[in-house]
Amino acid sequence: MFILVSSFFCGVAWADGKPTWESFKSNFANDMIVCSDGWATCLASEETVEFGQVQDTRGRFHANDMRIGFFDFEPLPSFDPFVEPRTYQEEAVAEVEQQQPEAQPEAQPEAQPEAQPEAQPEAQPEAQEEAERRRAEAAAQKAEDERIAEQERRAEEARRAEEERIRAEAAAEKAEEARLAEQERKAEEERKAEEAREAEEARKAEQERKAEEERKAEEKKAEEARKAAAAKKAEEERKKAEIQAARCDDLIALEAPALMGQLSKVQQSCLEKRLASGEALTQKDKVSKVLIANAEGKGDRTAWEKRVRYHLQKIGKSDPNMCMGYAIQMYKKKRYREAIKWSETALENKRLFQGTRNFQSKVYALYKIRARSASKLYTAAAQNALKAGEGDTKFQAEKEKYKGKTKNFSREWLLYAKSSKQDIKEAMQMCISTADVEFCK
Repeated sequence: MFILVSSFFCGVAWADGKPTWESFKSNFANDMIVCSDGWATCLASEETVEFGQVQDTRGRFHANDMRIGFFDFEPLPSFDPFVEPRTYQEEAVAEVEQQQPEAQPEAQPEAQPEAQPEAQPEAQPEAQEEAERRRAEAAAQKAEDERIAEQERRAEEARRAEEERIRAEAAAEKAEEARLAEQERKAEEERKAEEAREAEEARKAEQERKAEEERKAEEKKAEEARKAAAAKKAEEERKKAEIQAARCDDLIALEAPALMGQLSKVQQSCLEKRLASGEALTQKDKVSKVLIANAEGKGDRTAWEKRVRYHLQKIGKSDPNMCMGYAIQMYKKKRYREAIKWSETALENKRLFQGTRNFQSKVYALYKIRARSASKLYTAAAQNALKAGEGDTKFQAEKEKYKGKTKNFSREWLLYAKSSKQDIKEAMQMCISTADVEFCK
């Protein structure tokens, strides 16, 4: 409850007699109004609230316009902003008016003795209020002391409980350490036992390994002796066979080792002598094919190429399979003119392919090799002509020559691919690159 003790008042009016927060903000939110009922000075719980500072329950100072304590969030003396404003009392106003001229003792020192009789009627109520205030402060202090004592008692109980918990934790930790030490001791015993077992197993394994090495060494010696004997026997048989085959008369007997690339040097030398002799071309054809088969069986592409070239140039070029194989070899080695020559030679004898299972695929491959080789030569000639310029008639003529060959060869390839129902995509692209669409239809 608030009691008027000063003369400053700011009027407040509410339409329905009930305070609202907005009305409080507009009327009381300033530093000049420190009391919640609109007065500038008042008593709150027997404590004077005026300009200056207020204290919370622990005696800490706060600004006079604060309603809530900064440290404990407890209500300050001027907490409630919605207390009904008190009305003026004429006696209080008159008393204040009488006291106002006496507020300057230096200007009228003689007026002070006259002011004392007027203030005496208020001395007794103020003394009573002061006594009440002191009693309240004493009661508050006693309550605060009791609260502090209770806090200390609880703190002591908490401290003892914490000490007990720490002792219990220490005992548990000690027990855990003992348990872990026992586990480590047992683990160490098991480790040592395991190490002893592993050492024993390693010793036995080493003994077994040495015994196995000795056994393998004996077996290796026996195997080497057996191989040596077998090699000696095979060498004797080979020499005997070389002696028997030195004449190389039986070509049928030589076909099987030739296909596997196993003709001896003596046999090859004998066959080469037959090629250089005056035998008929039919016999030379057979001898040459045995030597070609031996080179192919050994995987010696250089020797195979040499044998095939000799056969085609010296003996005959009627075998389309041999011509085709040689054309493929020339294409892989980028000898495109020879690839065109021997693919055309094979195509001249393509009738000999008839009756075979892959007749159409072989003819298709020959057209493809010939057209691709011409296209490669045309591309190279075009690049040379571009570098030499239009004035160089040699490169221009070569360019036109292989352009025409590429056009014709690709069209023949395209027509055969259509007739044999094989892929025409590459042939069509090559034909269109050197001629118009109508020509390639």
